Amino acid sequence: MGQAACQNWFFEQLLLAGHIELSAHWTAQFSAKYSSEGIPMTNSVLVAVDGSDGGARALQYASERAKLGGAKLIVTYVIEWSPYSFNTPEENAERHKRREEEIDRATSSVVEPAAGQLAAAGIEYETIVRHGPPAETLIKLADKFGVQQIVIGRRGQSGIKSLLFGSVAGNLVQTSPVPVVVVP
Repeated sequence: MGQAACQNWFFEQLLLAGHIELSAHWTAQFSAKYSSEGIPMTNSVLVAVDGSDGGARALQYASERAKLGGAKLIVTYVIEWSPYSFNTPEENAERHKRREEEIDRATSSVVEPAAGQLAAAGIEYETIVRHGPPAETLIKLADKFGVQQIVIGRRGQSGIKSLLFGSVAGNLVQTSPVPVVVVP
């Protein structure tokens, strides 16, 4: 990210947090933003939800910021899934069936309630449910949608598991090409 893009991002954060206010003229100018390469940037934020308290806090944080700045939220649920398996064709068919059931369950129990909250608040949104490695999948979706940042909740993992494997939020912070907000 170039210096101009960093300055624009910092300015936007101050604006979204309510620390500065713009006149109607400058608000219109500001909303038609461009990257340092002259490519129009979308005013959108990818928010990762997973049904946890941390995911709910991330959605709340992102929706408050979206309402202030008129951003579109890309509400995303990633089901951890490995593409690698050594199964028979029958086992693969059963695996595919389980995968579709997981998508339906995630959509109805996590993503649709989140979408309902956003619709009630008048916030523009899009929902996505995907299978894959969570951090990698979120980064690919962030790139696909040209989001300005990713918002994710902290789950509070501790102990040996987080030391050995890390967390999705930690992996995102280290590898994401866009800013990541980790909501405690």
